[in-house]
Amino acid sequence: PVEGDVATLLASLRYRLEPEIRKSGITFDWKVEEVPELKWLDAPNALHLMRIFQETFSNILGHAQATIIRVSCRLHLMQGRPGILVEVSDNGKGFDTSIAPGGHGRKNMIARAEALHANLTIESTQGKGSQVTLWLPLIRNI
Repeated sequence: PVEGDVATLLASLRYRLEPEIRKSGITFDWKVEEVPELKWLDAPNALHLMRIFQETFSNILGHAQATIIRVSCRLHLMQGRPGILVEVSDNGKGFDTSIAPGGHGRKNMIARAEALHANLTIESTQGKGSQVTLWLPLIRNI
C-alpha cells in the first residue's frame, strides 16, 4: 500500500521498471527526498499518479533514445501553496510539443493530473530531451 506516500509510490514504480530500463542501457539519476504524506492520496488517486509516471517512463523507453532518466521529488511552493514536485526528465532526442500527439498518452496524463487537482507540464527540446513535471498540493481545496 502506497496511499498517501508519493516517495514510496515512486520507489515501487522504480523497482518494477528498473530491470527493463537497465536492459535498455538507461541509467537512473534518483533524487527522491522524504516528503509529507498526502492525506487525500487514496487508492484511486494513487492509481492516477502511477499511471501518469508509467506513461512517462513508457514514452522514454519507446521513443526518447535516452541514456539517463532523472527523477526528483521534493517539497515545493507553487504560488505560495505547499506541495510536492516530482520531475522526470531524460537526455533523449526530444520532440516537438506543438505537434498534436498521435496517441492518447499525453491527453490521458493531462486528464489524470486534472483529476488530482495537480499541475502538469510537459516540456521538450529536440536534441536535448524531455521533462515531465507534476506538482501535487499538500492540501486540496475542493
